[in-house]
Amino acid sequence: LMQILGLGAMIAGGLSKDKDDRQTAADIGKSIITGNDTITLRSILSYRQVQESAADQAGIAYLTASKQSGRGMLKTFERFAEQELFSDRLKDPYVRSHPMAQSRSAQLRELAERSPYIDATDSAELQLRHDLVRAKLVGYTDGLKRTYNRYPESDQSLPAQYARAIASVENSGADDAVPRIEALIAQKPDFPYFHELLGDVYLKSGRPKEAVAHYRKAVKLLPNQNLIRISLAQSIIAAGDGNRIDEAIDMLRKALVEEDNPIGYRQLATAYSQKGEEAQAYLAVAQAYLLEGNLAEAKRFAKRAQPQLKTGSPGWLKADDIITFEPPS
Repeated sequence: LMQILGLGAMIAGGLSKDKDDRQTAADIGKSIITGNDTITLRSILSYRQVQESAADQAGIAYLTASKQSGRGMLKTFERFAEQELFSDRLKDPYVRSHPMAQSRSAQLRELAERSPYIDATDSAELQLRHDLVRAKLVGYTDGLKRTYNRYPESDQSLPAQYARAIASVENSGADDAVPRIEALIAQKPDFPYFHELLGDVYLKSGRPKEAVAHYRKAVKLLPNQNLIRISLAQSIIAAGDGNRIDEAIDMLRKALVEEDNPIGYRQLATAYSQKGEEAQAYLAVAQAYLLEGNLAEAKRFAKRAQPQLKTGSPGWLKADDIITFEPPS
């Protein structure tokens, strides 16, 4: 509406016989239009700040409802505030998508300290799960040297051993990693991700038959984790056991219903190819390319698959969807 008003002012001025009036009207029209952009942006950002603030309050409310302390959340946002202490002074509070860090942490402190569970502590099992997640992230992302700096050999806690085992996989190979992971499993045999890690090591080192047993154990402990199920199917396929290929296909089809994963579709293509089902293999490759954003290759393989599929069947329709798909302009 503001843009229409600005254009109207410019048009009205253009109809004036007076040169100065025309210029004035043009300037007013431009000001309205450009001013509208600023007003709109600030309104959107203001709304975003309200949303972020509401999310903070909801976070504390959920922690309170589950009888957990908000102290950790508060500490995190106070760290943000410390990092932005000097830079925030130079920022316009009206052109930010998030509330100012200092005011945000102050509001959180008031909410957190109002909770009757502010001094509650996490159970030992929950704390261990959290520490294992942190160790896993460090092991996979920080590299060997930084991982060992953070978790030296003198630290024999389970998370420290986990981080070093993960870091050793990429740097020292299976010979060093396997004994470390087996020691983890001996200490906590019901933790599925230790079995998954050992399965990963065996699969990457060309020992898929050994990987199968550990992936099976991980899936048994964590039946709803589709990524591990895909890895199990991959190890079955790599092991080359033709008697189990149908099991791998069934496993992949079920996992891919909930997990759009191009690796999973490529494994499905390999399995179908081993069975001699060429059309289904082409279709799976097409779906993998589609997920990877390579529409040209997706269409090419879908066109190879469709003539071999029964018209109107689910596979034929999937191929047709890919062939006729056009990305939004």
